[in-house]
Amino acid sequence: MSEPTAAPEQVWTQATAEPWLRELLPEPVTRIEAAGGGVLLSGGEPGLVVLRLNPAAVRVAVFAQKWWGAKAVLVDETLVALPWGRLPTDERAAREVVGHCVQAAIALRKSRYFQCQRCAKPRPPEWLHANRAGPDPCQMCGLGGAAGA
Repeated sequence: MSEPTAAPEQVWTQATAEPWLRELLPEPVTRIEAAGGGVLLSGGEPGLVVLRLNPAAVRVAVFAQKWWGAKAVLVDETLVALPWGRLPTDERAAREVVGHCVQAAIALRKSRYFQCQRCAKPRPPEWLHANRAGPDPCQMCGLGGAAGA
């Protein structure tokens, strides 16, 4: 008689982990197909955190943009790369590990915000008006937009 076999442990992949990874991100979540079969998940508006999923790992990054001419370009600011095979096989435990990394990225992102001196709202660093018209206006206030927009 053969011995009973243990149930196979969950080995996470990009496809099996994406549904619960999306739940860890602040709304709205934006999904972009990346080169090489990867997926980019961005959470928050304005963006706060980015998850880059590829066949080898999930990378947790602080959302960051730089202006390239008239367009904003997402800049990679990876905090940690978590290989799929190194994540706990239990979903609850895996969510906890990645969730702590996501929260750290969000805290770091928010620590970079500035307070607009005109509308008094906290704004992400890429919204600082380039012309510096007055003391630290955001893009909306610096371009003559409605305060608080």
